[in-house]
Amino acid sequence: MKKALSILMLLFINAIFSYKYLSREFDNAWIVAAILVVIQLFGFLYLSKINIPKKLFNSAVIITGLGIIALVVIAYLKIPLDTLNVDRWSVIDSFWSFYFDGKYPYLASSHMGNPPGSMPMYFILSLPFWWLGELSIFSSLGYLSILYLLVYRYNDLKTRKGILLYVMTSVFMVWELTVRSNIITNTVLIMIALYWLQHADIKNLKKSWPLAVILGLLLATRGNFAVVYILFFMFPFVKKQITFLQLFKFTALSATAFASVFLIIIAIYGTVFFEANPFIFHSTLFVPTSYIIAFFVIAFVLSFFSKTQDDLYFYSGLTLFSIILLYAINLVNIYGFTEAYTERSWIDISYFLFSVPFLLFYLLKSQTVASK
Repeated sequence: MKKALSILMLLFINAIFSYKYLSREFDNAWIVAAILVVIQLFGFLYLSKINIPKKLFNSAVIITGLGIIALVVIAYLKIPLDTLNVDRWSVIDSFWSFYFDGKYPYLASSHMGNPPGSMPMYFILSLPFWWLGELSIFSSLGYLSILYLLVYRYNDLKTRKGILLYVMTSVFMVWELTVRSNIITNTVLIMIALYWLQHADIKNLKKSWPLAVILGLLLATRGNFAVVYILFFMFPFVKKQITFLQLFKFTALSATAFASVFLIIIAIYGTVFFEANPFIFHSTLFVPTSYIIAFFVIAFVLSFFSKTQDDLYFYSGLTLFSIILLYAINLVNIYGFTEAYTERSWIDISYFLFSVPFLLFYLLKSQTVASK
């Protein structure tokens, strides 16, 4: 059931990207979107039955990686930033332009008039690529990391083939590289740190304190990952691998690292922080606060239902997907489906991408769906 749900969520995410953005170029975009769904479903369910030599599979991964690099080059040479109707790049550019001009960066606004709503570490991670002058390089790192896992980390070809086909036919990957979005990359970084957490000895804080600090700093990219942290932090306690005191110490250090990011900003800029900051910007989302609290409670409860460490990736993807689905449903209720989804794009469907790396990694670490 968990594998089937993971596949359905992944198919849904690419389908809504396919229809929305291909419909701007083709009258019958729904046909193309449907064909992609069929291809990806075939990959997940039946490609495992086809014998593909390892060398051929590895060659396909390399070609996909080269294709990603080519997209980065094309984005740099052929797609000017000011022609984009998405302001991910502009939010980062305006943030750092304000900062280096000596201004408070959270008072900046993008070329579309939007404030820098992400947390500070989001911008810090993007800084080297902003300096280089091409943010799509950063966007590509998450996808290249997924390809690395397919070749060098896991050897179950049956599972890997469907995942590779999904990546190769994902419209959202082309979209992210084109508009210089970095949701997949930031999510992969979070997932790597959580994978480290699963294999670390957090009972010994003298050894695990660097991990606690890194997790706290990475949480200061996007606050929605807090629900995932609850799942991964609670699991070893639920399984009686650590004591409550050990969990508390590790969590407290991680929370301190998270808070220090904002305390530094307050120390530099003073009370203006309380007038404009990511917490204020995120409070304008169309999701009632009570619902957000409910998801924290759900994440806490799901930690007790996770039988294995692999389950954590599924429940993380499911929780992140559900949060964004609720956000989308609320906007559809307010504006209507067409206006919210395509005409005015009130729904930022890219938020669904937060769940993708977790769902893919769950499938990667699981056995083939078709064999179940």
